[in-house]
Amino acid sequence: MDQMTLATIVPRLPSFDQDDEMVIHMRQPWSLSSDCEVVSHDAKERAEQDGFEYFLEVAVALEVLEGYADRDLSLDEQSARLLFYAENDAFLD
Repeated sequence: MDQMTLATIVPRLPSFDQDDEMVIHMRQPWSLSSDCEVVSHDAKERAEQDGFEYFLEVAVALEVLEGYADRDLSLDEQSARLLFYAENDAFLD
């Protein structure tokens, strides 16, 4: 399986089932190049056993990015804003 990063997950966020409580998990240390995966809330334990940690719920990630909808951000810029939000519980800019 190819490595997934935030930049590969961001364009797919709207396709994840919001009713399934999907969650982004990421390996530490968090960075733009860290491995990520999106799993259902029920698969949390498996993700943690595989070395991933909770990062953000997909619904929250979509809300964060919606706050930047008026800007033409690259995937890396969108990913950086999600990373900042997850680490600081605050918006960048």
